[in-house]
Amino acid sequence: MDLGALLPALPGLRGTVVVARAPDGAGADAARPHERDRALAHALARRLVAETTGRPAPPLAHHCPTCGSTDHGRPSVPGEPELHVSLAHAGGWVAAVVADAPCGVDVEPVRPLDVPPVALTPGEQAALTAADPSGRSALFLAWWTRKEAAAKAGLLHIDDFATYDARTPRAHVADVPVVLTGALAGAPGAAVAAVALRR
Repeated sequence: MDLGALLPALPGLRGTVVVARAPDGAGADAARPHERDRALAHALARRLVAETTGRPAPPLAHHCPTCGSTDHGRPSVPGEPELHVSLAHAGGWVAAVVADAPCGVDVEPVRPLDVPPVALTPGEQAALTAADPSGRSALFLAWWTRKEAAAKAGLLHIDDFATYDARTPRAHVADVPVVLTGALAGAPGAAVAAVALRR
């Protein structure tokens, strides 16, 4: 897995925010990309936990406060109650962050899409309508990742997306520049990512 971005984005983060592009593969992984990306995001998060604590990281635990499931929901590190972790995966991209406070990270591949107006404030909708059509999807996805990261950090609920203006990052939300490195430096495709920290 080649790393796409490594940088401390907000004060209070432990280690770094990491965004990576999953390797293009064949066989079973190619047949189930969602499962592959989920496994890679978990591996990336565990690597950050190990680097932060100096010990091998246990498998992450999950708990959904809505349904009680342990198959999904906010991840946590067993035995490390003061350590917070977040991960994301979408379309072959994975991201992870470790922090001393509740945190969230999101990543989205830039691609053409129909923008759901329910996710935008009136100001965002107006700005998106005024933007060059060729850049609207990337603009929307930049705002979307900021909202998703803030939601994962517990700063807002998904029902608040239409009232949370994400046109500029706030003090608790930062964009993560995705710069392809290594073997991916000349590869096509781009992604946007954001991280949030609830202090």
